[in-house]
Amino acid sequence: MFRKDRYLSLPALVLTPVLCAFTPINGPRLARQVSKEARTQRDPSLDESARRHALDILLDRNSASWEGVKAALRREGLADAQFWPVAVVGARPATLVTQLLEATASQGADRGATHVGFGSADHQGTYALVALFVRRLVRISPLPLRPAPRGLLVRGRTDVGERLEALWMGPCRDIDCTGGVRQLTLQSGRAGWALPVPSMKTSTDGGETWTLELMVDTERGPEPAVLWQFGTAGPARPLSGPPSQWVADFRDRHELAPLRPHRALARAADRHATRVCRQRVAAHILADGIDPQHRAMDAGYSGRVTENVAVAPTAAAAHRDLLRSPSHRRNVLDPTAVHYGMAVATAPATPGARPIQCWVELFGHPHR
Repeated sequence: MFRKDRYLSLPALVLTPVLCAFTPINGPRLARQVSKEARTQRDPSLDESARRHALDILLDRNSASWEGVKAALRREGLADAQFWPVAVVGARPATLVTQLLEATASQGADRGATHVGFGSADHQGTYALVALFVRRLVRISPLPLRPAPRGLLVRGRTDVGERLEALWMGPCRDIDCTGGVRQLTLQSGRAGWALPVPSMKTSTDGGETWTLELMVDTERGPEPAVLWQFGTAGPARPLSGPPSQWVADFRDRHELAPLRPHRALARAADRHATRVCRQRVAAHILADGIDPQHRAMDAGYSGRVTENVAVAPTAAAAHRDLLRSPSHRRNVLDPTAVHYGMAVATAPATPGARPIQCWVELFGHPHR
């Protein structure tokens, strides 16, 4: 039985006193229009993160990143693992409203969004409008940013999908973690489920992080519903060499045998990365309904496979996101994997959305 595995990714922000969050645009009305056009549910809890992203775009459009959006969502206590902003910038508010509504029609429900928030800002005659979409698969109780030495009891319910898996990783410093990846036990109840989270005891100098990830089986395969980090990670370690070397280097640091490149897996990864970028959906099963196992078989591979998929602004960001995710990390460090195929594709900018890179890696387990 092949284990379909995983995804991740994303976005931006710094506030400054020279920027103004007021625009001559009817925000609540436009937010309702965006929600209707995108066929998603309006969620005001996303508005502040969307507004922060709009401000950051006006401050420095090139530095407005997915990491910043991720940080803004964390400040609001939102743990949705899948999110993406759609932004338009210009000097004519009426034109921008039309452009935003046109962009959200394809960037919302077509990509599987369930909720949307809206934010706007202006500075010296330039306006930024942002629709922030999330794909919310579960609802959970609030999570703290700081480690909890005595542990936690997280309560929630699953809205989309079926089987739920809870994964735990840490303590970590950057991408170096002790304790590996563990599976936590969920407790079922009438109103949903409860999840006991282990204690998080920090060292005297601090700096450790712990990560909780909830994976849900959906029509797209296993999807991350929640990805929450307790604590603040240090600066990321720079990557060296070409992307094809990054996984090999990481496994070597963990004293695991190197993986053998396999042409069939590389072909399957390349085809899927291209489709992921075309649809801008980071999933194992897209509209064609073909899962990773059958894609690998069609490309000529006869063994079992596991798969990682990520979408991010750069290949380096995608790789780091995978290693920060317990489910993806588990695949990368699987000691039973023998073969490997990897591909990176690029999706050009579209109205309201920036260029992205789509990373797919397949791990082969030949039949014995």
